[in-house]
Amino acid sequence: LADGLLRAIAREYGWPVYKPVVRTVVPVPASELALLTGRYEMRPGKVFAIALEGETLYLKEGEWKTELFSESPTRFFELDEEHTIVFEKDAAGKPTRLVIDGQIKAPRIADK
Repeated sequence: LADGLLRAIAREYGWPVYKPVVRTVVPVPASELALLTGRYEMRPGKVFAIALEGETLYLKEGEWKTELFSESPTRFFELDEEHTIVFEKDAAGKPTRLVIDGQIKAPRIADK
């Protein structure tokens, strides 16, 4: 809530620090999105799931989930907290980890 309020005030007064980021959603076929699904471990005991529901990719933790919007076949963003998620792949094109905001690296782990 506070971030949204700051962005609204910044927009009104032209503060450059809080300018909104303009993003373009690029369609990615569901068949390509399906390759990204799986479990990714942020830290021991903290595992996120990437799930495909219909043609929409979600980042999930327990009952919570947020929709991921594609900027490219490997770069996504979410609107809840405005994070950027990039999937890194090996030479065979299989995702090996996801990187959140260029800092948090979560390796893909085996499904249970």
